[in-house]
Amino acid sequence: MIQVSSSSQIQALFGGTFDVLFTVEPYGSVAISQGAKVLENGVRTKYINNPFWVGSFVVKKEFTLDKKKMNQFITAIDEAIKYISENETESRAILSSRTNIEKDVASICYLYNWIIKPSDSNIDEMQDLIDLLISEKLLDKNVDISTILYYNDEK
Repeated sequence: MIQVSSSSQIQALFGGTFDVLFTVEPYGSVAISQGAKVLENGVRTKYINNPFWVGSFVVKKEFTLDKKKMNQFITAIDEAIKYISENETESRAILSSRTNIEKDVASICYLYNWIIKPSDSNIDEMQDLIDLLISEKLLDKNVDISTILYYNDEK
């Protein structure tokens, strides 16, 4: 198993450099549109991310301390997810028009239309991981994850 640059993945798969490709959108859909066969869907969430997060977004600490901005940010994400879920065709057109993804590929790409907000137990697990990174000297500053992840004055 090796990491291959995104720009080389499809060429390497069809050029015979390797037999199997694990990738993220839009490269998987590009490969499928060119004749690649799907061996298994959902590999990332089924095997790799469980129990870890599928993705995240990063903002400056100062932004997280402004509860009004954080609430607006989370509301915007929730509204985008709702729009994607309710307007799949239009969402795919937007995906194609705002990226370099061809329309035929955008028509089969997986659309991310969900968000998972961390529970208290998730936050405790994340804090344990951060504490481990600090103890191993892989992080040089302590981070209190609960001050970053809560919004809507939940904590």
